[in-house]
Amino acid sequence: MRTTLIICLLCIGVVYARRQDFCNLAPEEGTCKAYLHRFYYNAATDDCEEFVYGGCRGNANRFRTYRECAAACGEKLPTPVPGDDRPGGPDSAYSVLRKPYKGADFEEGCRPAPKAGNCLEETIRWLFNVTARRCETFVYGGCGGNKNNYRSLVDCEAACRPFVQDDEDVLSPAADDYAKPDTEFSSETEDPHDHVVRRSVLLPPHHPWNPPPEWPNRPDLPTYPRPIGPWRWPWPRPRHL
Repeated sequence: MRTTLIICLLCIGVVYARRQDFCNLAPEEGTCKAYLHRFYYNAATDDCEEFVYGGCRGNANRFRTYRECAAACGEKLPTPVPGDDRPGGPDSAYSVLRKPYKGADFEEGCRPAPKAGNCLEETIRWLFNVTARRCETFVYGGCGGNKNNYRSLVDCEAACRPFVQDDEDVLSPAADDYAKPDTEFSSETEDPHDHVVRRSVLLPPHHPWNPPPEWPNRPDLPTYPRPIGPWRWPWPRPRHL
């Protein structure tokens, strides 16, 4: 009986050691040229991070989802966030609660300006805007960029909210912040190109081309024509739509 127990403990120790070994490996793209999003465990940050996998070879520190990576290499599984229907969710692979950032982590994960990265995808991600003291969306290219880049609003707030004094300012952005133009409306040309949307964020409940009754003559919102068919705009569509 004692011999059997010792053998079992040795087997568990070998499996644990092997798991720790491959979890410490650097991510490898492989020798093929596919473009697949995978996750690897980063021992330096003690977190699972995304990388681009070429499709063949590489090493064992490669997982299809965040949860698979956390289950294999993390101390415990992250807590799923139920009912996350905002940009970046629902996705059980990414909708996880992160630990709040502190000190230098805040400088890297919450303060940097948004970076689209080096690739050409158009993925909606979340960043923390230190000036507005809230989380906002931006368009991410798919690779590269910086750490101020979150899959969901829940992740962004969990990481950066401790540095926000007014929670209502984070969760309830003003309607003016969605579509207020940077330039003044030109009554002479009335050219829609004169209007520049200030932020790439979610559309408000009432978009400028279909304002509610209480905004019939609001001067600071330009009047856009309705789109012609799916994305057939008379000028290049805004990147945030």
